[in-house]
Amino acid sequence: MLPSLGARRRCGVCVTTFEWQRFYEAALLEPNHGRLPQLIQVAQQAIEARIEQLRMDHQDHAQERQAIEDALTGLQVLKREAYKH
Repeated sequence: MLPSLGARRRCGVCVTTFEWQRFYEAALLEPNHGRLPQLIQVAQQAIEARIEQLRMDHQDHAQERQAIEDALTGLQVLKREAYKH
């Protein structure tokens, strides 16, 4: 079961982060190529769960939707790299 995947704000600099990003970042920063497929899958599941939440919420989440699109593209690149090794 995944935790709540909404947004958090870190103030001081006021940067918005989204809960699903920690899973994406874990995959992105993983140096062990053997673990990448699992971490990529977890990140994709977290992002897909958030996409479902956003479908139910009719507010404007343009910043998060763009971040999701960018992360999904990044996961595709990471997946290609992971399977090269």
